[in-house]
Amino acid sequence: MGSAYTDYRDGPGVGLGRLEFDRVLASTGKAGCSLSPAYDLNPVPPDLKARVLTTNIDLDEGTCSLDLLEVASGFSGPTLLQARAVIKEVASVTAKWRETAKAGSARSAAITRMASAFEHDDLKRAMAL
Repeated sequence: MGSAYTDYRDGPGVGLGRLEFDRVLASTGKAGCSLSPAYDLNPVPPDLKARVLTTNIDLDEGTCSLDLLEVASGFSGPTLLQARAVIKEVASVTAKWRETAKAGSARSAAITRMASAFEHDDLKRAMAL
C-alpha cells in the first residue's frame, strides 16, 4: 500500500536522480481506491523547471503552493485540519530524501544537484504545521 518510486539516476536529459511516483492508487478494499497523498511528486531543481504540478491543485492552478492546497482541500473532502495532517506527513517523509537517496546508492553529485528540489521554504513550512 502507498506510493512506490522508481529512481532514474541517469534521468531523461539531465542525468539526475529523478524520483517518479508510479503507483498512485492505494486499495481501500471494497470501498475501491484512493489517490495517494504523494501523487504527482516529480522533484526537479527549480533552475530546470518551475515548481508547477502536472495535475492542478484546484480547477485552474497547478503551482506548488501550500496556501492553494489548503484552500482546495475544502473542495475535495478533508477538513483543513485533516489536510494539514496529510501535508505534514508527506513533508516528514520528504524531509528524509537524502537518506533515502543514499540508501538507494544515488551518487553524491546527484544528491547535491537535487537538493533545491526538496529543501525549500515550503518544506520547512509544511513541517511546522
